[in-house]
Amino acid sequence: MDFSIGSTIKLSDINDFTTATNICIKPEKLQKSKESIKLDKKFKISLSDCLSCNGCISSVETSLISQQDFESMVDSLQKCRNRKKIMILSYQSLSAVARVYNMDTKTISKYIADMFYKLAISLHAAALEFAEKVSKNSPYICSSCPGIVRYIENVYPSYVTYLSTVKSPQQIQSSLLRSCIFKNENLYIATLMPCHDRKLESSQTKFLSNNNSKDIDCVVSTSDLLTYIKKTKLSSNVGKIFTPFLQETEIEPYIGLGSDGFLQHSFVHTEQKFDLNIKYDQIKNGLANLNVKGSKYLYTYAYGYKNIQYIIQKLKKPKQNLQYIELMACDEGCLNGAGQFTTIQERDNSLPDMKNEQNDTSYNYEKIVNSYEKLKSTVPNKTFKKIVYTNFNSVTVNSTDLTIEW
Repeated sequence: MDFSIGSTIKLSDINDFTTATNICIKPEKLQKSKESIKLDKKFKISLSDCLSCNGCISSVETSLISQQDFESMVDSLQKCRNRKKIMILSYQSLSAVARVYNMDTKTISKYIADMFYKLAISLHAAALEFAEKVSKNSPYICSSCPGIVRYIENVYPSYVTYLSTVKSPQQIQSSLLRSCIFKNENLYIATLMPCHDRKLESSQTKFLSNNNSKDIDCVVSTSDLLTYIKKTKLSSNVGKIFTPFLQETEIEPYIGLGSDGFLQHSFVHTEQKFDLNIKYDQIKNGLANLNVKGSKYLYTYAYGYKNIQYIIQKLKKPKQNLQYIELMACDEGCLNGAGQFTTIQERDNSLPDMKNEQNDTSYNYEKIVNSYEKLKSTVPNKTFKKIVYTNFNSVTVNSTDLTIEW
């Protein structure tokens, strides 16, 4: 950066690559010696270390999440032939793969297991929690997006109490599989998700099973799968990729602006309005309010960090009436997740059709409630809480560290 006298500042050698800083490296314990100082072993950093770091300001996540990709998953599957293998797929990933290869989602969905159950549990648990919290006149922030959770924990720790304590559908499904359905079996669980943050989410120590192992062995993004398909030239047999894992079944479609429908279901449950012709008052792209005549509550969603900042600023004002807030890190929500597509052209060609498809989906309030009640009545209360709920903690950031290498 060159400074010259006057009112003009000249910037040079600018690029968007941020290298790792010293503060994002775990300190290694050194052996004390009068003669020399040596490291006992080669230093390594893991995903869980990254999530525990209070001072990381560099974009080194790509080097950390590379240990979870489709090729790594295939290698692991070959090494664990004696383990029962389960693949959990998101609606958004399924839709993206179908669109990229000009397939109807219903056609490709015959190869996957029913994903509705885990989503229904998460949806209704969040709706019940919101109904309880809103009576205390407290804002409620949907915590389904792991990027939002980490953002609030690190940047706005005073708002952690506003976060929903309900696990994401991914974590509920994995907990359910390990705690109930296949309790005493050796499982290998992988998930296919629309964003890389799910990889970071699954690596947190709070999501460990009883034997201190991770609930989810590997999380791969949609773009990981698409890259693998292109690399191995499997594009002519996309549907068959899923058959080794899963059996044929019908699936329920995703709902709610392509981000699983937490705001929509909480609105329906709280207001008891089952007319699904819901109209949002658009403030700008990715930011809208749901204003209901006769309701004293305000439901709003914000997708993308620019819009999220707008909501955060409103929360700082004492007289704001925000009750339900659905925040998603990615612009346009989970359909446009950062791990969805391999190229901009893929995204531009696929996203409009994906949005139109989600507008045509059905929504069944009773089925969602019944799925939730079925699990709650089947397992002990302690087990139910362990499967469905978690907790979040504010992270104390060292402000001095954050300014070291800016």
